[in-house]
Amino acid sequence: MRAMIGGALLVVLVGAPLAQARDKVFRAQLDGDAPREQLRTEVRRCGEPFACSRLVVRDGPVARSLTPFRQTRFRYGWTVSRTRLIDFTGDGIPEISYQLDTVGGTVSSPTMFGVSQWNGSTARRIFDFRNGRAPAPGYAYVVYVVTKIVTGTGGLPEIETRESLHRQTDANCCPSAYRVTRHRWDGTRIAPIPGSVRIVEA
Repeated sequence: MRAMIGGALLVVLVGAPLAQARDKVFRAQLDGDAPREQLRTEVRRCGEPFACSRLVVRDGPVARSLTPFRQTRFRYGWTVSRTRLIDFTGDGIPEISYQLDTVGGTVSSPTMFGVSQWNGSTARRIFDFRNGRAPAPGYAYVVYVVTKIVTGTGGLPEIETRESLHRQTDANCCPSAYRVTRHRWDGTRIAPIPGSVRIVEA
């Protein structure tokens, strides 16, 4: 996986063996003061044949983890597969967006897409979207979600989520439909835009 951070290319090998994965460190302006903060993808062994990773912000002597190495509901680890700096709120300071994938996972393994703000001492998550949510009426389950950042009509970037909607007889690879939702900053968090949900037949 590849992502741009402040003009620098971040490469993270999803599910890569520990010997092939290394910590990645970049400088970015995240809170509006003069010094740039350090954004680090830390890699470690997490009890599996693959490496897990997490995202950490360091601002002078303060360091905070934005994401964990391990999942809470399952025994698996996380890997940071995509990281971008984008101003979702329109204040001129970028937020940190990231995707977490299950280490060594499959299409139905947990994923999470999040966005956090950094204020110089703490991080606040303003968006959190995961796969496996409740399906739309008439469908049995949701397997996976794909997220992309798109140009919004109101001048702010928006996040579009595309969830797979499966009937009981559908294979994981082949949903019957998709639930597409747009999300945008509402002054407090990045929330679904009213009226933006669409069910698209596959």
